[in-house]
Amino acid sequence: MLDYNLTFDEYLALPGEHFSSIKEMHRSPAHYRSRVRPADSDALRTGRALHAAILDPASIKIVEYAGVRRGKEWNAFQQDHADELILTPKQAVDVRGMRASVHAHRHASRLLRNGRPEVTARFEVDGVPFKARLDFVCTDSDLIEVKSTRDNHPQQFEREFARRLYHAQVALYRMALQANGLPCRKVYSIAICKTPPFEVVVYDISEETIETGARWVRDWVARLKECERARAWPGIDNGNILTLRIPDWAISDGLPDIEGDYDE
Repeated sequence: MLDYNLTFDEYLALPGEHFSSIKEMHRSPAHYRSRVRPADSDALRTGRALHAAILDPASIKIVEYAGVRRGKEWNAFQQDHADELILTPKQAVDVRGMRASVHAHRHASRLLRNGRPEVTARFEVDGVPFKARLDFVCTDSDLIEVKSTRDNHPQQFEREFARRLYHAQVALYRMALQANGLPCRKVYSIAICKTPPFEVVVYDISEETIETGARWVRDWVARLKECERARAWPGIDNGNILTLRIPDWAISDGLPDIEGDYDE
């Protein structure tokens, strides 16, 4: 099922696995089992503000607070703006700068011209119920994900994409659309640099990258089902003693070359 009108809080209340939960299986079932939702932070608030500003400005009101975030004045401000997103003036300036860069970018603005933002999807992966919150679904069912980053140069962003398991995230989101009858032939990532000049790069995510992510998702789900059947949630070592090997670069790093005299 696809829902175009759920608020983010309503989405959070839905049952089902989601990317932030299932990706913990990548570290270990024990980490999945003991996961907790991260506390709110400046980075998370700025990210939510950026998504709202770019994708759905009417969804939330952003207000600025320049004072110290403690004490009676801060508590009163929070109460008065309970349904609004509170940013520092610096955060608000950055969000406006990133939004302007996206709107000025030829390809990013075109991709976001026709479609629906913040789409909630409910679906199953190998019988396991899932939910997903998709940044933007184009009218032709292409998927757009918006990512803010410290460095959107290809060499750096590709590493970040892999390290943060974004390839598994977009694969899961494409599964969500396809499970709901949409072909989703293309997936794009709009990568926005967090610092001036807030450069924007649009990436067409390769099929090989998405398929690699899909294999991880299916592997995590299979392992989740096995852990539930066995009622066992092993850690990183999976109950074994592990062998420690230093990386190849460290074996000779800083050491003189070994030279020997050999008798013939």
